[in-house]
Amino acid sequence: MSGGFSVGHTVSEHVVKETQEEANLPEELAKQAKFAGTVSFFFHSERGIFPETEFVYDLELPKDFMPKNNDGEVDDFLLVPSSQASIVVFCEMANDHVNILTGD
Repeated sequence: MSGGFSVGHTVSEHVVKETQEEANLPEELAKQAKFAGTVSFFFHSERGIFPETEFVYDLELPKDFMPKNNDGEVDDFLLVPSSQASIVVFCEMANDHVNILTGD
């Protein structure tokens, strides 16, 4: 999940908000996410080159959890074996941010 920051909110508060919006993750489960670090990079758009820092959190989900998008920003959810994850995230279906974060 990813999203922009609002003034006056912590990174952890954004984790809860974005996981609810993008995957319908219950708040009590989202609060169990563990900070795993940051990934910084530059990205290019039609407006130029910009720095970006992503905060990375890890969370083990229950086997019966079924994500459901609430905000229309996610096209699909896929469950794949870790041995095949790189094939999925490095194809053209995924955006650059997903590629960078999964590679980390």
